[in-house]
Parts: sequence; C-alpha cells; structure tokens
Amino acid sequence: MAFWVKELRLKTLRDITQTRVESTLQKLRSGGLSGKSLNHAQSVINAFIRWSVERKKLAAMPWDKLRKFDESVRPENKRRALTLEEVGRLLSISPEVHSIVYETAITTGLRAGELASIRCGDLLNHRPALLLRGEHAKDRLEAEIPLTSALHERLQELVDGKAEEAQLFDSFPFHHSARTIEHDLKIAGLRKHASDGKVDFHSLRTTSVTLGLASGADPRTIQQLARHKSLTMTDAYARVIPERVE
Repeated sequence: MAFWVKELRLKTLRDITQTRVESTLQKLRSGGLSGKSLNHAQSVINAFIRWSVERKKLAAMPWDKLRKFDESVRPENKRRALTLEEVGRLLSISPEVHSIVYETAITTGLRAGELASIRCGDLLNHRPALLLRGEHAKDRLEAEIPLTSALHERLQELVDGKAEEAQLFDSFPFHHSARTIEHDLKIAGLRKHASDGKVDFHSLRTTSVTLGLASGADPRTIQQLARHKSLTMTDAYARVIPERVE
C-alpha cells in the first residue's frame, strides 16, 4: 500500500475514491506503465479496501468494479536488446559514473533495484563477484554474481576508501534511471525506439541474456546467471538483434 499512500497522498480512508484511483491509474498508463503492473496495483488497493470493509473501518466499497487493463505488450513497450556496437557506444560516451553501472547491468543482468541495493562490502575481494543480498533480490534468494576481472578491478577502485555499508553506485540517480539512460542514449546517438522495440534501463538485462545466448553459451548457464526459474523465462528475454540502419 505504500505506493497508493504516496500516489493518492492518503491521510484518511475517505481519501480513497473511485475517481482518484482511476485517475491515478490512467496517469500511470499514459506514462507507459504496463497493463500487468497496473492490474497488480489495482488488486492491491482492492484487497486493502475489502479488508477495511470487513473490519468495519469503511462502511462499504467506494466502487463496484475497477476496469481491468489489457496486459498484452504494446509494440512500443516491447524491450529490445542493444547490439555489441551499441553497447560500446553507450559505455564509451556516457559519463563514467553512469557507464560503470550500465556495464555492470549488461555483464551481470542485475536489475536497477538490485544494483541500487549493492553496498561496498558486497564486492568480494578474494574473487571477482558481487554478493546480492536476499532481501534485495527479486526472488528473495542470496546470490553470488560473477564479474569479469576487468570490471572487478574497476569496482575495487570505486570502493576504495568507502565504508562497507556505503552504497556502491552512490553517484548514479537510480530514482531517475529511465530519464538518465534516455539522456545517455541520446548523447551516444542511439535511438530509444526502433522497429524491434524500445530501450530502457531494464533493456540492459534483456541485452545481457541476448548477448549471452548469442555468444554460444549454454542456455542453462544463462538461465542460472539471470536467476530465472525456468528456461522459458530465459527464452522470453532473448531477442534477435537486427543490424541498425542509422
């Protein structure tokens, strides 16, 4: 409910009205939030309202039924993978504090929230790897994330002199990750939208899986590195990378 408390600026239960909820959902839809995410947010507030009515904190449901959103992926929302050339351009032209985050995302498949949670003490010294704490992982399982030797050395320089509990990527604006990568794509001369989809921060995870499979790696190895529960999910992330015509 923290999401709804913030979005509706709730002070009392009477502030939850059908008009305000539907207006918020439509605003989020216009902002590009997927139908699946919108329906999840809707189910959360529905469950909370039913709980409030059952415990007589509210006299009745403030609505009969909220409209469900189409969960099919719209073409403009389908994520595409970057080519190796595009990855090189993005990493070479982006500011260093952004580039190292993008490189970590692409080589590890870590999500934005997971990257934001990494502390300096999570960088292992005895081998090239990061520790992803279970409370911050999407699957709630602790994992050791392998790194390339070159990236491990760069990250060791980044943590030098910092406290173990300090945020590793403290200079990257994760709360504005979508806006940040969009700006960096622009200065790198890369299109956010192409015929095969769009690029946002989560596309770096799509790129990680796609390039890993394209390199000839065993699909089960990629599944393990991506921390997917099934090969079906790994296959869903894979993209065919066409040559870009600029």
